[in-house]
Order: sequence, then structure tokens, then C-alpha cells
Amino acid sequence: MNRPFALAATLLLATLLAACTPTPGTPSATVTAVVTKTATATATPSATRTSSVTPSATATSTAAPGSPSAPTNLKLTGRIPDLSTPIPPGEAESGRLTLAWEGGTGATGFRIYLKECDGTVKPALDVPGADHQYGPIHVCRPTGSIGVSAFNTAGESNITWVR
Repeated sequence: MNRPFALAATLLLATLLAACTPTPGTPSATVTAVVTKTATATATPSATRTSSVTPSATATSTAAPGSPSAPTNLKLTGRIPDLSTPIPPGEAESGRLTLAWEGGTGATGFRIYLKECDGTVKPALDVPGADHQYGPIHVCRPTGSIGVSAFNTAGESNITWVR
């Protein structure tokens, strides 16, 4: 190795270490980062056609006494509303759906449920009692589903599933 180069490299390394090493008695600061997860959804109008499907709906579970009636007449609207139809590659926006329903007498709110492709069921979100639709929402295809229940202070109705 070239002796002048080795000497220059050693001096550079020593200078960097000295600059990065705190001096005793020098104030220091600790930086703490807080990470939050935020999701934003926006709806954009589309110039393409929108179709709708009124699938057969099924209710599950047992409602608590005094809970509202289960929603009925579930209807999906969107470019590809049939949940058994896979979304073509590159057309994820075609899978956005709006779910509408009737009923839920006595409800203070509605809870939308998603059934994932692996069969896992989870509550997705709550909707105010005055609303009878929600969208856009993506549902796992072709084996997933979407359902809705009505709730009030007494309890929750049966979940009515799109399929």
C-alpha cells in the first residue's frame, strides 16, 4: 500500500471519529419517532358503466333480545358487482363496490363485515343509523363476501351476508 495514501486515510478516519464522538459534559439529545398508521380513501367518478347485482342474502348468528331487525335486500353496485367474478389483472379499481341495504328497524348504526378469502370474518367498520349504504369498499374475490348487521344499545342483529 502507498505510504502517503495510508497516512491520509488514517487521518481522515481519525477526523471522522473525533467529529462523531461526543465530548464528556456536552449536552445531547434523544430523538424519539412516533409512527402512526393513517388510511385515506377517496372516491373518483368513473365514465365507465356501473352495473348492480342483488345477490341472495343469508342471515347468521342469533340476535340479542331488543336488538334491531337484520338488514334485508342487500345490493352491490360497481363495475364488477358479482363477487364470484375475479378482477382482471391491472384493473383493481374495477373491484370497488358500494353496498346498499334496507331494514334495520330500531338501529342506531350498522356494522359492515368482510369475509376474507380464507374464511376469516372481521368487522370492517360502523356506519351511522341514518345511512343505508357504504362504498367504495373492496371485497376479496372470488371466495370472499360482505355482510351487514344493525345495532343499538340492546345489541346487534344477525349478520346478513351477500352470499
